[in-house]
Amino acid sequence: MPKDKIIAQKPSNQIFIYLVSAVFLIVLSCTNQEERKEELKQQNSSPIQAHEYEISKSEVNFVLTKHQDSTYSSFALYRNRDSITYNHFKYNSSVPGLMLKDHIDEIMNMWSVAQDSVNIELKSLMVGYPLLYDDVLDEHINAFIKSDKWDVKKKGVINESYQVVRDIMKEANVYSSINLLLETNGYSIKQFSTEKHGLVLPSELSRLGYDSTLSIPVPYMVWIEVEKR
Repeated sequence: MPKDKIIAQKPSNQIFIYLVSAVFLIVLSCTNQEERKEELKQQNSSPIQAHEYEISKSEVNFVLTKHQDSTYSSFALYRNRDSITYNHFKYNSSVPGLMLKDHIDEIMNMWSVAQDSVNIELKSLMVGYPLLYDDVLDEHINAFIKSDKWDVKKKGVINESYQVVRDIMKEANVYSSINLLLETNGYSIKQFSTEKHGLVLPSELSRLGYDSTLSIPVPYMVWIEVEKR
């Protein structure tokens, strides 16, 4: 074959290779998500060693705590005194430097152990505010940069903006790290309740690669309300 014809075919060959590569990456991404969901389901159905946790309870709460070296993680369920079901959980951890997605397996294990002893009908949960986790904070900042409901160049936070902040957080799904955890147990996020709003510090914005002059509101207390799917 003449040399000029071989050269002329190269661009079309490259386009074909790029298309095949793109399709492969899309399929791989979907497969990874399904595998992760299946992994969480298997963990939920597999026996968990309850002796890994210290269990304490009262009339209104059921608490699992795991101590490891000098750190701890705790999963506390709460109910009303006249109820037989637990409707709220709060997760705390002193393990430093982890993103929220790195805590999901531990939360899932604790949930599995707890539901062997108590009846859980979840209505709300707390896993910490955005500043505690870089993955949540990154999504949170991006949500306000992209939203047409918020001017990132304005200064200060006023009480009237609280509901706007909650709406933007919900619309952008800033706590997406817990989606699989909730879906595996038959729940989805309904809305956010927040208190004690402030601004993301310039040093935090710079650390994550953002313009330090941006005005990004952030709550210091976040309740995630959930509903059955």
